[in-house]
Amino acid sequence: PDAAGGAESITKALAESHRRRGIDVTVATTTPGERVVHEDVDGVPVVRLPLRNFFWHHEASRRSAFQRAAWHVRDAQNRAMGRALARVIHKLDPDLIAFHNLAGFSASAWSAARRARKPALQVLHDYYHLCPRSQLFAQGRRCMRQCTDCALFRIGRAAQSNQLQAVIGVSRAVLDAHVSRGLFDGLGLRKVIHNALAPLGVSRPSEAPVARVFGY
Repeated sequence: PDAAGGAESITKALAESHRRRGIDVTVATTTPGERVVHEDVDGVPVVRLPLRNFFWHHEASRRSAFQRAAWHVRDAQNRAMGRALARVIHKLDPDLIAFHNLAGFSASAWSAARRARKPALQVLHDYYHLCPRSQLFAQGRRCMRQCTDCALFRIGRAAQSNQLQAVIGVSRAVLDAHVSRGLFDGLGLRKVIHNALAPLGVSRPSEAPVARVFGY
């Protein structure tokens, strides 16, 4: 992806690992450009689909509250992105679709997989499907419940989530937060699989001389 975070790093590592094991993998992602771009990134085919929304959500400049709200309204169910992804699915004819971050694609991505009759799973890296900001954090504290604004932006998301066949949480907390609010409750397969990524450029000693404590 054009913007790299933890979820993007994990997705890249998974795709490259699958390729090393002889599995054909293609990554579809969004781009601020105006045309579809096909690339090869470290041996993995990547399809970049132009984002059909009011602005590129990873841009550095800060938009007004009204503009951000309008972006999230469209992102609640972005049918244009769903159609774009459906064309990719039709061309690739995959055996399995694994969704990671859907900001930009919206829940329309799930509908595209269902209409194509392809088994699909969602990997939950954050709280995007509960909160437009993906954080469940506001005014300096963790949100103990879903606020009115988030609930409005996510109307119908619980029912839409049951279009999938499986859901994976990268932690028990992130999975339970969704299931407790009615998402993915109709799926027969719900798993917690923690992220695992070796530190870049760091060799692991066979024995650590002392324990190290890190504070965040």
